Amino acid sequence: MNPDVPPIAPPTPLPYLHEFVGALRQRLQSVVIDQHELTDAVLIAVLGGGHVLVEGPPGTGKTLLARTLAKLFGGTSRRIQGTPDLLPAEVTGSYMWHRSTEDWHFQEGPVFANVLVVDEMNRISPRTQSALLESMAERQVTVDGKTSPLPHPFVAIATQNPPDDPGVFPLLPPQLDRFLVGVEMERISMVGERSILEGSGGFPGLSVLQPAGAPSDLSSAIESCQKLEVAPQLLDFLQAVTEAVRLQGAPLSTRSLQGALRCSQAHALLNGRDFVTPDDVLHVAPMVYGHRCGSGTSIAEGRALVERTAQSIAVPRS
Repeated sequence: MNPDVPPIAPPTPLPYLHEFVGALRQRLQSVVIDQHELTDAVLIAVLGGGHVLVEGPPGTGKTLLARTLAKLFGGTSRRIQGTPDLLPAEVTGSYMWHRSTEDWHFQEGPVFANVLVVDEMNRISPRTQSALLESMAERQVTVDGKTSPLPHPFVAIATQNPPDDPGVFPLLPPQLDRFLVGVEMERISMVGERSILEGSGGFPGLSVLQPAGAPSDLSSAIESCQKLEVAPQLLDFLQAVTEAVRLQGAPLSTRSLQGALRCSQAHALLNGRDFVTPDDVLHVAPMVYGHRCGSGTSIAEGRALVERTAQSIAVPRS
């Protein structure tokens, strides 16, 4: 064996992956109350190796979601509050002069985390919004010509205000395309709020939460997820759905089509299967394509358009 060539890691057994992913889902939902659609969408995006754009009211647990997700696989989480005067260096970090060593040292910004929450992303100026694009697409940061890799895995969970709110800088299609999944965050129901109130008004579940695994477990799940079996007729069906949505005026990229495939695989894994079905495609298509339906279109409007269009496509028979 050549000592210069690293050995190939054996594949992680699917039963273990199903157990790990199931534990992630159950423990995440035990802390993030009454947001099952959101938590599933986030897990699908994470397993698909992408990022999440959330549209919804404040105070519904977005930061809690990120902290819980990071704790479940032993990772780190940080938060950025979007404001018009936020500078790129406050996101990526910058070089600072240390008098003790008489040298420049790179001070990492909040983007150096496994889970990053960006609150009110469309209140950030376009210049600073662009500082996040390299991080999201390449999992790296370049400052003063020097490139630093981000922790692996890395997922950004960003929120946006409604497009017609004052003081927003709308996210352009190339920026929206960096988000694998777009989802609406609903207000917590009265039953859910009562559960929170009975926990002394806080979220005590996080303090006693036990990790479901390590960052390496999540990395293995992401890698294995993209190897799940997809029959040729399922690829035909996915392409047919995508083309039909494009004919409705949605500027869907090839990247979005690849993302829909990865999310279909993730949804299958999340539901204990090692193969993709038409239901997986129909479930993920609105969350992958909805926020990409054009500037000025809300996630809810985009999802409704994709759902209507996808239902018109003939489902392949096994």
